[in-house]
Amino acid sequence: KPELAAKQEFLDSLNESSQAAVSLLDNLLYWGRVESDSLKTNPVQLDMDKLISEVQTLYAYIAQQKGVRLISEVAAGLSLRTDRSLITIMIRNLVSNALKFTPSGGEVRVKAWKEDKRVRLSVQDTGVGIHEESLQLLREKGSLDSTEGTDKEVGTGLGLRLVHELMDRCGGELDIESSVGKGSTFTISLPSDINEKAYEHT
Repeated sequence: KPELAAKQEFLDSLNESSQAAVSLLDNLLYWGRVESDSLKTNPVQLDMDKLISEVQTLYAYIAQQKGVRLISEVAAGLSLRTDRSLITIMIRNLVSNALKFTPSGGEVRVKAWKEDKRVRLSVQDTGVGIHEESLQLLREKGSLDSTEGTDKEVGTGLGLRLVHELMDRCGGELDIESSVGKGSTFTISLPSDINEKAYEHT
Protein backbone atom coordinates (compact mmCIF):
# COMPACT_ATOMS: atom_id res chain seq x y z
CA LYS A 1 0.00 0.00 0.00
CA PRO A 2 1.16 3.56 -0.73
CA GLU A 3 0.70 4.59 2.90
CA LEU A 4 2.90 1.75 4.17
CA ALA A 5 5.54 2.49 1.54
CA ALA A 6 5.57 6.15 2.56
CA LYS A 7 5.94 5.22 6.25
CA GLN A 8 8.77 2.82 5.47
CA GLU A 9 10.55 5.46 3.40
CA PHE A 10 10.23 7.91 6.29
CA LEU A 11 11.61 5.36 8.78
CA ASP A 12 14.48 4.52 6.44
CA SER A 13 15.32 8.21 6.07
CA LEU A 14 15.13 8.70 9.84
CA ASN A 15 17.42 5.73 10.42
CA GLU A 16 20.03 7.09 8.02
CA SER A 17 19.80 10.63 9.42
CA SER A 18 20.15 9.34 12.98
CA GLN A 19 23.27 7.37 12.08
CA ALA A 20 24.80 10.45 10.42
CA ALA A 21 23.98 12.59 13.46
CA VAL A 22 25.53 10.11 15.90
CA SER A 23 28.71 9.89 13.81
CA LEU A 24 28.97 13.67 13.62
CA LEU A 25 28.49 14.06 17.38
CA ASP A 26 31.15 11.42 18.07
CA ASN A 27 33.56 13.20 15.73
CA LEU A 28 32.93 16.57 17.35
CA LEU A 29 33.34 15.08 20.82
CA TYR A 30 36.68 13.46 20.05
CA TRP A 31 37.90 16.45 18.05
CA GLY A 32 37.15 18.68 21.03
CA ARG A 33 39.13 16.37 23.30
CA VAL A 34 42.07 16.29 20.89
CA GLU A 35 42.10 20.08 20.59
CA SER A 36 41.91 20.59 24.35
CA ASP A 37 44.51 17.86 24.94
CA SER A 38 42.10 16.14 27.32
CA LEU A 39 41.76 12.90 25.38
CA LYS A 40 42.20 9.87 27.63
CA THR A 41 43.18 6.51 26.20
CA ASN A 42 42.75 2.98 27.52
CA PRO A 43 44.68 0.31 25.59
CA VAL A 44 43.04 -3.13 25.68
CA GLN A 45 43.40 -6.34 23.68
CA LEU A 46 40.87 -6.37 20.84
CA ASP A 47 39.50 -9.10 18.58
CA MET A 48 39.74 -7.37 15.19
CA ASP A 49 37.21 -9.62 13.49
CA LYS A 50 34.59 -8.76 16.10
CA LEU A 51 35.43 -5.06 16.04
CA ILE A 52 35.20 -4.76 12.25
CA SER A 53 32.00 -6.82 12.18
CA GLU A 54 30.43 -4.29 14.54
CA VAL A 55 31.36 -1.42 12.22
CA GLN A 56 30.12 -3.38 9.21
CA THR A 57 26.77 -3.93 10.92
CA LEU A 58 26.59 -0.22 11.76
CA TYR A 59 26.92 0.78 8.10
CA ALA A 60 25.10 -2.18 6.51
CA TYR A 61 21.87 -0.23 6.08
CA ILE A 62 23.53 2.78 4.43
CA ALA A 63 25.46 0.48 2.09
CA GLN A 64 22.31 -1.42 1.20
CA GLN A 65 20.35 1.75 0.49
CA LYS A 66 23.10 3.02 -1.77
CA GLY A 67 23.56 -0.31 -3.55
CA VAL A 68 27.17 -0.72 -2.44
CA ARG A 69 28.64 -4.05 -1.30
CA LEU A 70 30.30 -3.75 2.11
CA ILE A 71 32.75 -6.61 2.63
CA SER A 72 35.21 -7.45 5.39
CA GLU A 73 38.29 -9.70 5.31
CA VAL A 74 40.07 -10.22 8.63
CA ALA A 75 42.98 -12.60 9.20
CA ALA A 76 42.01 -15.48 11.49
CA GLY A 77 42.78 -14.87 15.16
CA LEU A 78 43.98 -11.31 14.56
CA SER A 79 44.11 -9.18 17.70
CA LEU A 80 45.49 -5.76 18.54
CA ARG A 81 46.21 -3.95 21.79
CA THR A 82 45.02 -0.37 21.40
CA ASP A 83 42.27 1.98 22.53
CA ARG A 84 38.91 0.55 21.47
CA SER A 85 37.12 3.89 21.07
CA LEU A 86 39.89 5.48 19.02
CA ILE A 87 40.33 2.58 16.58
CA THR A 88 36.54 2.29 16.19
CA ILE A 89 36.21 6.00 15.38
CA MET A 90 38.99 5.70 12.80
CA ILE A 91 37.46 2.68 11.07
CA ARG A 92 33.99 4.23 11.11
CA ASN A 93 35.23 7.43 9.49
CA LEU A 94 37.15 5.59 6.79
CA VAL A 95 34.19 3.33 5.98
CA SER A 96 31.76 6.27 6.00
CA ASN A 97 34.05 8.22 3.68
CA ALA A 98 34.43 5.25 1.33
CA LEU A 99 30.65 4.74 1.13
CA LYS A 100 30.15 8.45 0.50
CA PHE A 101 32.29 8.43 -2.64
CA THR A 102 31.33 5.02 -4.03
CA PRO A 103 28.41 4.90 -6.50
CA SER A 104 25.69 2.26 -6.69
CA GLY A 105 27.06 -1.07 -7.87
CA GLY A 106 30.43 -0.39 -6.26
CA GLU A 107 32.25 -2.05 -3.40
CA VAL A 108 33.86 -1.09 -0.10
CA ARG A 109 36.21 -3.70 1.32
CA VAL A 110 37.63 -3.58 4.87
CA LYS A 111 40.71 -5.74 5.42
CA ALA A 112 42.90 -6.40 8.45
CA TRP A 113 46.06 -8.47 8.66
CA LYS A 114 49.43 -8.67 10.41
CA GLU A 115 52.64 -7.82 8.59
CA ASP A 116 56.16 -7.00 9.83
CA LYS A 117 55.13 -6.83 13.50
CA ARG A 118 52.36 -4.38 12.67
CA VAL A 119 48.63 -4.76 12.25
CA ARG A 120 47.45 -3.22 9.01
CA LEU A 121 43.88 -2.21 8.35
CA SER A 122 42.74 -0.98 4.96
CA VAL A 123 39.48 0.42 3.62
CA GLN A 124 39.37 0.07 -0.15
CA ASP A 125 36.63 1.40 -2.41
CA THR A 126 35.76 1.40 -6.09
CA GLY A 127 34.63 5.01 -5.94
CA VAL A 128 35.43 8.22 -7.79
CA GLY A 129 39.02 8.45 -6.58
CA ILE A 130 41.08 11.53 -5.74
CA HIS A 131 42.93 13.80 -8.16
CA GLU A 132 46.71 13.83 -7.73
CA GLU A 133 46.82 17.46 -6.58
CA SER A 134 44.16 16.84 -3.92
CA LEU A 135 45.83 13.57 -2.95
CA GLN A 136 49.10 15.40 -2.29
CA LEU A 137 47.30 17.97 -0.12
CA LEU A 138 45.54 15.18 1.76
CA ARG A 139 48.85 13.48 2.52
CA GLU A 140 50.40 16.75 3.69
CA LYS A 141 47.49 18.23 5.64
CA GLY A 142 45.61 15.11 6.68
CA SER A 143 42.31 16.54 5.43
CA LEU A 144 40.49 18.11 2.49
CA ASP A 145 37.58 20.50 2.21
CA SER A 146 34.27 18.64 2.30
CA THR A 147 32.71 17.75 -1.06
CA GLU A 148 29.42 16.10 -2.03
CA GLY A 149 29.27 12.34 -2.27
CA THR A 150 28.00 10.37 -5.25
CA ASP A 151 24.43 10.66 -3.91
CA LYS A 152 24.96 14.31 -2.94
CA GLU A 153 25.80 13.37 0.64
CA VAL A 154 27.20 16.27 2.62
CA GLY A 155 29.89 16.26 5.29
CA THR A 156 32.02 18.46 7.50
CA GLY A 157 35.47 17.53 6.23
CA LEU A 158 36.36 16.59 9.82
CA GLY A 159 36.43 12.80 9.48
CA LEU A 160 39.79 12.28 7.76
CA ARG A 161 41.50 14.93 9.86
CA LEU A 162 40.25 13.21 13.00
CA VAL A 163 41.56 9.87 11.69
CA HIS A 164 44.97 11.51 11.28
CA GLU A 165 44.96 12.96 14.80
CA LEU A 166 43.73 9.79 16.53
CA MET A 167 46.14 7.64 14.56
CA ASP A 168 49.04 9.66 15.99
CA ARG A 169 47.70 8.99 19.51
CA CYS A 170 47.83 5.26 18.77
CA GLY A 171 51.34 5.36 17.32
CA GLY A 172 50.08 4.58 13.83
CA GLU A 173 50.78 5.56 10.25
CA LEU A 174 48.38 6.27 7.39
CA ASP A 175 49.03 5.47 3.73
CA ILE A 176 46.71 6.70 0.97
CA GLU A 177 46.55 5.41 -2.59
CA SER A 178 44.01 6.61 -5.13
CA SER A 179 43.26 6.67 -8.83
CA VAL A 180 40.57 8.86 -10.42
CA GLY A 181 37.65 6.75 -11.59
CA LYS A 182 39.01 3.58 -9.98
CA GLY A 183 38.85 4.21 -6.24
CA SER A 184 40.93 4.77 -3.14
CA THR A 185 42.63 2.74 -0.44
CA PHE A 186 43.33 4.11 3.04
CA THR A 187 45.64 1.89 5.10
CA ILE A 188 46.30 2.31 8.81
CA SER A 189 49.41 0.62 10.22
CA LEU A 190 49.63 0.10 13.99
CA PRO A 191 52.26 -1.62 16.14
CA SER A 192 51.07 -5.06 17.21
CA ASP A 193 53.19 -4.87 20.38
CA ILE A 194 52.17 -1.56 21.87
CA ASN A 195 54.58 0.70 23.69
CA GLU A 196 52.60 1.67 26.77
CA LYS A 197 54.79 4.76 27.26
CA ALA A 198 53.24 6.23 24.12
CA TYR A 199 50.00 6.57 26.09
CA GLU A 200 51.42 8.09 29.25
CA HIS A 201 50.89 11.72 28.18
CA THR A 202 47.22 11.07 27.52
